[in-house]
Amino acid sequence: PKWHLAARDAFNGTLLWKKSTEEWGGEYWKEKYIQGGGARLEDPAQVMRRLVAVDDRVFVTLGLFAPVSMLDAATGRVLKAFKGTENTFEILAEENRLYLAVNSDLKDNKPDPDISIMAVNTDSGEILWEAEGYKGIWQTGKLSPQYVDAHLTLGKEGLFFIDQREIVALDLNTGKQKWSVNRFDDAGTSSKQGGTYGRSVITYYDSLLFHCTSSKRRSVSLLALSAGSGKKLWSKEVGTIAYHTPPDILVNRGLVWTLNTSDWTYEGREPTTGHKKKTLDV
Repeated sequence: PKWHLAARDAFNGTLLWKKSTEEWGGEYWKEKYIQGGGARLEDPAQVMRRLVAVDDRVFVTLGLFAPVSMLDAATGRVLKAFKGTENTFEILAEENRLYLAVNSDLKDNKPDPDISIMAVNTDSGEILWEAEGYKGIWQTGKLSPQYVDAHLTLGKEGLFFIDQREIVALDLNTGKQKWSVNRFDDAGTSSKQGGTYGRSVITYYDSLLFHCTSSKRRSVSLLALSAGSGKKLWSKEVGTIAYHTPPDILVNRGLVWTLNTSDWTYEGREPTTGHKKKTLDV
């Protein structure tokens, strides 16, 4: 297969440019790629978090192990490739800064990869800070263990991500760790989901963090935290229709929406308390 990044006019679909991506696709991220329908479950979720478009700039890895490049959105011309960002697997962008999750062991088929989180100035290309020694979370047992995720999440209180059993907060200006908390409640979960494995996600909203992790089919654990301190505010077992993907956390019109699969309704909950305020029949 031949892979490329494409840009199209958003109004009429006209192709504007195409740029080849090297070392991409199933032949690279799995030793024995499953052909047919099963292949859709074999793709690393991290590849969806390697492409960010902001105004007239595009930030992307033009290859599985390539550094982050900054492209001109209208032409596809590479304006800059950021040195020291090879093996980046997640990208966030805000103003003139990138926040990246980097796996120095991405080419190695071994457990416990060496993950670092870094901030990069997009004007100068300078790496502003780097926090090392993390492992991320292994989302699927069908891929080699180096294909982990961090779920980088940005808020005014810090940069947040998942690291095995923990949720970690870093200072935006220094990269120093502000806090880390166990992302499971006291009831815990099975050892399979409790370690580096498990389909999980975090979402930031109005100085709160919401963490969701699959516990069994159509059931997930939702946890609310203070983004400033990591204090656990409330937790609840809720439903999901996610299959082989992390569950959704939907925040809209001031409510956190959870699915009740017993009667197929969405329940809107007050973010700081978890109290049910509204119900929608689906």
